[in-house]
Amino acid sequence: MRMQHGGVPTFQQTLESVDPLSDLIFEVMDQATVKTRAFFASEKQLHDPFLAPCLMRFFAKQALRGRGIKAEEDGDSSDFEALPNNGLAFFYKRHHVRILKAAIVRGVQWKLPGCGASEPKTDFYNQQLEMYPDGRGNMVTSVLNIIYLWDFDASLSLAGVYLACPMSAGANAKDVADHWCEPLLHPALRKPHEHSSPAEGDPEEDLEDLLGQDVMEHAESAKQA
Repeated sequence: MRMQHGGVPTFQQTLESVDPLSDLIFEVMDQATVKTRAFFASEKQLHDPFLAPCLMRFFAKQALRGRGIKAEEDGDSSDFEALPNNGLAFFYKRHHVRILKAAIVRGVQWKLPGCGASEPKTDFYNQQLEMYPDGRGNMVTSVLNIIYLWDFDASLSLAGVYLACPMSAGANAKDVADHWCEPLLHPALRKPHEHSSPAEGDPEEDLEDLLGQDVMEHAESAKQA
């Protein structure tokens, strides 16, 4: 069941709502780039622009599974759906989250990739919301669709991570519109007071949600994408 989303929170409000997810995504993608570079070095091969994003998805999925998330192979019932453009998707704190490689439009980086002919991805970009069972078996409705964008730099390291809120879909990246798309500061560069404090919530409970309670399968979209 899909429901149309109304008002859109700001970037900062969303960042706080999904905390500490952003830090974990940054860590996972950092680790994935290290393993991707190591793969090409072991094969004595140059960076392959088609294989590298696939390796990133594989290593990111494995890293998340190592933290307690059961991620299966594409096409099977899993916590993550198989997506074009080397993506992963899951629900977290009632947010429908996707991790995608950023697109470049006319030399401008950090653009949302196009949806192609994917109906589920088009619905996602158009902020169609989903009802899904949470970790306790209760049916809940997602409140916002968001995307974590990542990309390589020239040395095949992680160039950064952006958090974006799509507004309207388009087959190509140039046709996609967003409410906002902002860079995330690397967790290691933030000051201590910028991290969550116990008064703002129990980080261990938040992490437990991330690793097992509120990350649900999205198999219907996986079959359609």
